[in-house]
Amino acid sequence: MACCKVTLGLTRSKFSSVPIPGSDLQMNGSDLINMGREDKNRLAESLSEMLDKLTYQKLLEADAAQSESMLNILKRVPVPNGRAIIIG
Repeated sequence: MACCKVTLGLTRSKFSSVPIPGSDLQMNGSDLINMGREDKNRLAESLSEMLDKLTYQKLLEADAAQSESMLNILKRVPVPNGRAIIIG
C-alpha cells in the first residue's frame, strides 16, 4: 500500500490541477508521496524490530525460559504415594 501511495503520488504530481467544468481539481501528489514514504519507514522499523526478536540467540533464550517454566510447573504436580506415573 505504501508503494502504491508513492506511485500514485508521483503520477498525480505531474499535474498540479486538472480542469473540470466550472472549476479546477487540485491534485494531492506531494501529500501521497509523503504518506507513502512515512508508511515505508514505519514498516521498515517494525520489520527490523521483529527480525531482532527472531535472532538465533533470542530464540534459544525464549526456549530456555519456556523449558524452565515447564520444569517449575512439573515440580508442583503431586505424585501419588511417592511413585511416578508412567504412561506408555
